[in-house]
Amino acid sequence: MKRYLWIFAVLPFLWSCIAEDRSACPQPRGVSVRMSVCPDPMTAVTHAADEEAIRDLNLYLLDADRNVVLHRYQSSPTLRFECLPGDYLLRIAANMGRDTGDSPAWENLAVTHADDYDTLPMAYEGEVSIPSSDETVTLPTVEVQRVVAKVTYNISVAPDAGDIRLHSVQPVNLPARAQVFDPGLRAAEYTAGEIVGSSSQTLTGTFYMLPNLQGEVPSIADQRDKGPANAPADATFLRIRALRGSKVLDYCVYPGGNNTSNFDIRANTHYTLDITIRGDAEVDTRIRAYTVEVQCTPEAALSNGFLLERQPMRLTLRLGGHYEEAGVEAFVELKTGDVRYFGFEGQWGAVARTMEIRGPENDYDIRYWPPSFTREECRFMFRVHILDRYGEVASFGFPYCYAHLLRVYTKWFDGSNGKGTVASPDALRVVEDMTLSSWYSLIYCPDEGCTLVATPDADRLFEGWCRNADHTGVLSYEEQYRFSPDDDPAVIYAYFR
Repeated sequence: MKRYLWIFAVLPFLWSCIAEDRSACPQPRGVSVRMSVCPDPMTAVTHAADEEAIRDLNLYLLDADRNVVLHRYQSSPTLRFECLPGDYLLRIAANMGRDTGDSPAWENLAVTHADDYDTLPMAYEGEVSIPSSDETVTLPTVEVQRVVAKVTYNISVAPDAGDIRLHSVQPVNLPARAQVFDPGLRAAEYTAGEIVGSSSQTLTGTFYMLPNLQGEVPSIADQRDKGPANAPADATFLRIRALRGSKVLDYCVYPGGNNTSNFDIRANTHYTLDITIRGDAEVDTRIRAYTVEVQCTPEAALSNGFLLERQPMRLTLRLGGHYEEAGVEAFVELKTGDVRYFGFEGQWGAVARTMEIRGPENDYDIRYWPPSFTREECRFMFRVHILDRYGEVASFGFPYCYAHLLRVYTKWFDGSNGKGTVASPDALRVVEDMTLSSWYSLIYCPDEGCTLVATPDADRLFEGWCRNADHTGVLSYEEQYRFSPDDDPAVIYAYFR
């Protein structure tokens, strides 16, 4: 990851005048210097940043007292300037995107972290000697190095852990700022990179970061111990979030000079992490896990998923493992329904409510009490969202529907012999069921009611909808009948013969 600077100096003969002794010559003559910038080719580019481009240059020549005697800024890769022959400290800052000034405070000449770079910042610092000559002087090639490091990760789940699903990956503890000419200086502030989502078993990506030299921890001999418990507090790591059933898994993988004890991320270096997730055993110090379970229990049992009356429900959130360390939070949100009828812990009329986490097991009162069970108002659905300090982990949806239940018999003991069927094209749902002596349909209707349709078998007749099993209390002799929950019984007998 280098750039080459070809420096050409055109130096007319200046006797013995040098930069350190200008007073010896009353009228020193300047030297014309030409410098060209040439990048070395890279074999692969796996990120949107142009790793080869040099868009602008800031060049500084410093004398023995470290005073700036020359500064040039331009976008062209070829620089021309005049200077006296002598020994200098050469500093070059490339792709800064601005003129950094004639006499910068070097500690303020810095690069800040970015999730994306159009071009990569580069720098060079070294001694250069410009001799006296009446011919063009070509200086040695200068290699301009990138100020950032490049990290590539290839994450996969092992076949024997196939129930693990990747959720996201995020680089953590990235230096927020680095000095261009002292990139190894410890950062005063750290940040986190972008969260990259996934829902599969493989994830590949690349990011750039400023150098982060955190040194050695000699006591780490096994890579399974290269985890948060043993790593320096500010060491850079990849937080890989995965889900396994009700478990939320965080794998912390630390790049560095080796797989065990080193935590240095150096500028102008490409790190490649090939990571295979083999399980969730927490004896591996790189793994942190916690569990999340959410369930909702109506006060009365559901009938094939339907609520038959307004009733409170108990929403339960269970947490285990390192949930406090992860900073778990939760909130409930009404997704379908009228917010006026939605209540949580005695508070009504809000789309979303925070769920206070009081410990490993938490119960909440939740209600949806519409004034009627019309088609417009009978359905509702809410979701519970689980978050931690790294973002949303999971969400759990709970759809419900209020309905009136009608039971229609087509066969029963000492009655109709079931020579026909009953349907309802506009019901919320129809469920066929039977016992040893009867066949019947469970028909779930809204307040508006629903249409019942009787269809006799071939060579059979339909003889009416009745209130009673003994063929009395006839509601209608027509094969099609409009059922009203307010006016009709909850059990009807359909006679066929």
